[in-house]
Amino acid sequence: MIIIECLTRTINNCICRYASSVAMQSMAGCPPSFEGCVQVRAKRTISANFHQLHSEQKRMETNRPLLKTFADATKLGRSIPLLRALAVCSALFMSTRSEAVTILVEDNNLFLSGSIAEWSPELFSIKLAETLLGLQREGDTESFVRLHLDLPEGGLASASFELVNLMRVAQAHGTKFSAHVASDATCMSGCVFLFLAADERWIAPEGKLIFHGFSSRNGETHPTVPAEYIQSYYDLLKSANEQFYEFFKASRIIEENKKVGFTGKTLFEQEVFSGLITGLVEK
Repeated sequence: MIIIECLTRTINNCICRYASSVAMQSMAGCPPSFEGCVQVRAKRTISANFHQLHSEQKRMETNRPLLKTFADATKLGRSIPLLRALAVCSALFMSTRSEAVTILVEDNNLFLSGSIAEWSPELFSIKLAETLLGLQREGDTESFVRLHLDLPEGGLASASFELVNLMRVAQAHGTKFSAHVASDATCMSGCVFLFLAADERWIAPEGKLIFHGFSSRNGETHPTVPAEYIQSYYDLLKSANEQFYEFFKASRIIEENKKVGFTGKTLFEQEVFSGLITGLVEK
C-alpha cells in the first residue's frame, strides 16, 4: 500500500508553495491570493479535523491487524489528521486553478476529469491515500483501485509522470489499479500514461485513446524533450505490451510528435496487441 513518505512530500509541497505565494504577494503590497475569510475558515477546519480525528487515530492504532499491509501502521495512524488537513489545503489551492484535474471519489473508484496540471499530483496523492485508508477500514485487501479516466486535453508531462510515480509506489506495496475509459470519454496525452501504468485496462468500444509525443506550453511542435521523458514513455509502453512498444518505436511517434488515436473496439481487435486491453466494457 501507499506509504507515509508520499504524504510527507505532499505536505511539504503544499506548505512551501502556500508560504511562497503569501510571501511574494505580501512583498508586493497586496493581500494573499486567498481571501481572509477563506483563510480563517481553512484554519478552523484544519484545527477541527485534528481534534475530531484524535479518537479515530487512537482506534486505528489499537486495531493494527487491519493495517498490517502498511509499511508502518503507527506512522500511518498519526498521519490521518494531517491527511485531512492537507485535503482542505489542497482543495483551496485547486479551487483557484480552473485548469486543474478534478478527482471525485466513490468507494474504490476515482473519477478523473479536466486536465493534469501542476497541482494534480498533490490532489491525487490525497485522494488515493483516502481511498486506501477506506479499503483498509473495511478489511478489503483484494479490490482494485479503479481509475475512471476522461482527460481529453491530457496535461503537463511532468505532472503526469508524477501521477504514475505515485501509482508505482502504491503498486510496490500491494495496490492494484484498473483503468477505465467510458464510451463518452477520451484519454489523451498524459492521461494515457495512467492508462498504461494500470494493472488492468478496460475501455468501452467507443472510448478513445489518443497518443502523441511531447509539445511545449507555447505550442512548439518539436521542442527539446528531456531524454528521461522519452525513456519513461517507452518504459510505460513496454510494461503494458511489448508489441505496442515496438509499434511506437518503429513509427517514431514520440520522437516526431505524431498523433495516433484508437477507439476501444479498434485497439481490442488488433490481435498483434493482444493483452494491451484487458477487455471491453459496455459503458
